[in-house]
Formats: sequence, C-alpha cells, structure tokens
Amino acid sequence: MVSEEETRRSQELRAQLVAHLRRCGVLRSARVAAAFATLPREAFVSHCYVRTGDGRGWQSWQAEACGPERWLELVYTDQVLVTRLDGDWPSSSSSMPSYMARMLEALEVQPGQQVLEIGTGTGYTAALLAWLTGEPRRVVTVEVVPELAVQAREALLRTVGPVRVIRADGWLGYAPAAPYERLLVTASAASLSLAWLRQLAPGGRLVLPLQGGLQEGRLLVLERAEAAEAEPGRLQGRGHCLPEPCAFMPLTGERFCLQVLNELSRQPARQWHEPATGLVPQALQEPAGRWWLQWATGAFGTVGRTRAGQWMVNCLQPQQQALVHLEEETASSWRVRAQGREAAQWWQQLEAAAAQWQALGCPPPEALELCWEGTACWWQVGTTRLPLVVRPVEASRSCEAQASGIS
Repeated sequence: MVSEEETRRSQELRAQLVAHLRRCGVLRSARVAAAFATLPREAFVSHCYVRTGDGRGWQSWQAEACGPERWLELVYTDQVLVTRLDGDWPSSSSSMPSYMARMLEALEVQPGQQVLEIGTGTGYTAALLAWLTGEPRRVVTVEVVPELAVQAREALLRTVGPVRVIRADGWLGYAPAAPYERLLVTASAASLSLAWLRQLAPGGRLVLPLQGGLQEGRLLVLERAEAAEAEPGRLQGRGHCLPEPCAFMPLTGERFCLQVLNELSRQPARQWHEPATGLVPQALQEPAGRWWLQWATGAFGTVGRTRAGQWMVNCLQPQQQALVHLEEETASSWRVRAQGREAAQWWQQLEAAAAQWQALGCPPPEALELCWEGTACWWQVGTTRLPLVVRPVEASRSCEAQASGIS
C-alpha cells in the first residue's frame, strides 16, 4: 500500500518536474503538462541500474531498498532510468522526461485518436499517450521482450486502463489495429520501416528518434499526405527534423557492430596527417557535418573525445570492409589511419561528402526536408538528395519474436 505521505510527496515532485520541463522550454501545451502532473512515474519503475563511480560497471537500485523518499527523488529527476541490461549494455529504459516531453509535443496527440507506440519499455510513455487520447483502448503499444510487455500491461491496467500491449517485432508495427493517426517510436533507428509508413493514416503523423551511423540523432516528424493531396493508391509524405540533438537506445537490430570494427582495426594500416581545417576533420567536428556524412556515405562509427579533450573518431563502411580512424594530435593536425582493402576509396568518399556539405553552405539537420514517395525516402536540400533506407516488411521479420497479443 502507498501511504498518504508518499502520494503527497509524489504529487509535489511531479509538479516540480513539470515546472522544470517548462523552464527548459520542452513543455508548452497544457494537456501534455497535465499528463505529466497526473501520472506517477514510480508506478512503472520499481528498479534501475546506475553506473558505478569508476564507470566500469552497474549498480542495481531497488525501490524497496532505497526507501520511498530517496526513490521518488530519483524517479522524478530529469534523467534516463536504465531498467534492463544485456550483459554490460543497456537494452531498455524509462527515457528522460525532457525527451518524452519533446516527443509528445511534436506528436500532438488529440483526444480519440488511434495511436501506435513502438517500444513499450516500462509502459510510462504509453500511459501518457492513453491519458492524452482519453481512450486507453485506442492506444496500441508493441514490445519485443515478453517479460517487459507483461510488466507494462499490469502497470498500465493499474494506472490508466486497458491499453493494448502486443508482444511483437516493432519493425512490423501492428496491422490489425491500423490505420493510426499518430505513431511514436521510442527507440532510435537509422532507417524507417515500410510497415510504419503503410499503417499511418492519411494526414497522420510519425515521430521517431532518427540516429545515423555516426551517432548523430534528431527527432524526425513525418506526416503522410492527406488522401486528397496524394496520388490515388500511393504513399506520400514530407518530414523534417527538430534542431535539438537527441539520444535514445536503439531498436532491436540497430546496434552498432563493434565486431567488424575490431576485426578491421587489426589489419595493416596506412597512416598520414591531415590539417584540422581539412575537409573531413572539419566536418567531423560539427554536429551538422556528422549528420551529413552519416547519410551521404552510410558511415558507421564512434565519435568521442579523449581525456585530454581531443577528438577520436572511427568511420566504418561495413559493405566495403573499410575503416578510417582519425585522432586529433594537436590543435592544427589530425592523424589518420586507414585499414581494409578499399580504405583508399572509402577516404575519397568521406572527402567528397564533406566537400558537398561545405559547397551547400554547411546546412544543419533541420534545413533538410525528408521526402517520401511510395517505398522510397530521401533527404533533400536544393537539388541534392541523400537516401534514407526504408526496410521492407519482409526484412523486418528477421527478429526472433513473432507477433502475439498479451491478454
């Protein structure tokens, strides 16, 4: 049983969280604010994992062990709560409330709309969606991990009512309840699913944390054309990205493959130095440059800084089995190490993409329009196009989990 004091304290902390989100500028509408103020996050999160002080491991925190006051203060901080690990890798979480607020504001859920969520996790976001629709049965949420789906369904029943929780491969969406006026993906992806696009109603809106291979992420807002605007029987739409960066855990099948990188890093290398003002180093130092390179070249990799604050980047082209490692040595010079049979061609592709970005005036992500026609999607700025992969439904079926309702 939850005591009156715990209930009162939870309400106070929810009000404080809403005030914080307003100050941050991510919470604008009264309805989304009311949803956050009404729904208790602790009803969906009873444990989490916190990094140890040395950053090398994880410590398990349980609500009962922490005590009500300490646990509630943790739950209502604006931070991600990791709730599941696969080895040392986080695989599920309750997202940062500020990120949730940005997604919900962009989604603009209206009362009575049919909504699909991909990635149930704890169920907290699904509860917010149910509150916004006013009709829990009109919210469908898909989760690939069976035990997470069961736990979320129970928490949703206790708080908002009978949200439809489906245990399935999220890449497939959920066709039996389509079409959806709103579709929210709560994990990052570097591609779109054709199933999502097909299940979106005319005039419907999809919001997705789109994150390419160089780990640059933005919220994508994509709208399907109204029936009167589109060619008969043809899928069409337009979209754009919000300017603020975002970072979410990846959908199943979207994790960066470190094995290929490790294998290539053991091969013989050709090394040279590039000026910090060179095409590729200059692009890699800018979020907009990394955003362009990841779509223009299909690059995968890691981007970070050393303890001394110097840049260190791995750019991998899996299809060509080529790796370029760049490391800032001084303020004016970067060391480049290229490995793999086609490393020279891979470097030329990176240079060409960086030159293209600069020639276009270094456009930021929000300056690109996403165009959608049939089964094709691409970024467009002026007359320049960059393809965005759309997964066919058949390719999405590779996930081990098969669709099954949880009743």
